[in-house]
Amino acid sequence: MATKTLQVDVVCKPKRPRFNPKMKAAVDLVAQGLTSAEIGRRLEVVPQTVRYWRARPDFQAEVNAILVEANQYHGERLRQLADKALDTLQDLLANADTPPGVKGHAACKVLELAGIKPPAPGSTDPMLILARLQSDRLLLELFNRMAELPGFPRLPPAT
Repeated sequence: MATKTLQVDVVCKPKRPRFNPKMKAAVDLVAQGLTSAEIGRRLEVVPQTVRYWRARPDFQAEVNAILVEANQYHGERLRQLADKALDTLQDLLANADTPPGVKGHAACKVLELAGIKPPAPGSTDPMLILARLQSDRLLLELFNRMAELPGFPRLPPAT
């Protein structure tokens, strides 16, 4: 007699934790950044209870879910405002009536947000500059000597 094997794939959706009303309120308050003492006063529970709730992985997961959702919402709002903000900065910079200080601040903000920074100035000590030049020459000489070894790549000649 032949036996048949039946394969069943079960997909379980994770259950949302069942929190009492005070715990649900505490999740929202933790996500807002309140301390355990502040939450305890608002919900009329001792801070130790709030700390116990905060230590629970399911509680932490709920707080994280709220924070992820808030980050996504605010990120989208910022993306929507970016074009308007850039237009405003462009108008400030182009307007002849804009005071020079405001233009300078706006220009610096645009450069900062674009990640553009002026190069850092070099040393003001001539001895350090000389040491750096000598070090660079020694490294170049060492590299060129190593380049004479079989299979080592050569640097192109300096122009």
